[in-house]
Amino acid sequence: TLDIKVEANKGEARSAQLVFSAPGCKDVTVKVSQKGKTAADAAGSIAEGISMDPSVPDADSEAVLYFKAASDSPLYGYTGDVYVHIGVIVEGEWLFVPASKWEENLERCKMQNVAKNVWSLKFSPSIREWFGSGTTPVKQIGVVIRNSDGSQKGVASDTFLEITDNVYKGEEFIPDPV
Repeated sequence: TLDIKVEANKGEARSAQLVFSAPGCKDVTVKVSQKGKTAADAAGSIAEGISMDPSVPDADSEAVLYFKAASDSPLYGYTGDVYVHIGVIVEGEWLFVPASKWEENLERCKMQNVAKNVWSLKFSPSIREWFGSGTTPVKQIGVVIRNSDGSQKGVASDTFLEITDNVYKGEEFIPDPV
């Protein structure tokens, strides 16, 4: 009996090779491969609106931002370029915003169309490095999805997403007793 256990696949492509050998016998090699899940495959499981994968990512890890246009969204059925206006939120302020003007279309802020009415943006190699936030704690990001000329938003109001930052937790403000 041979029992092999592997960790659950999170959708990435992977392969392995098993080699069976015994004294005096010819080795037998078994190759196993698994295709990765494409963004289009995952699109069916993405909720309408703005979301992240993982849902609450770590600032020092890769993550993917998704926008799935609801049927009442101005971007539903839209086929042009979609951009994200985005920044790290610190004490209510938008910091480390890549685009200095609303209508500025930076390549790094252009979302990829992965399925009908679904776009994504990958933060790589990590959220912190994508923003260039250095030692500033990244606990929340603000997101606005828009068309290329900024005249239409994917969601009416700004969206704020929680981020876990285990490295730069920041000091909690505790007022002195009066």
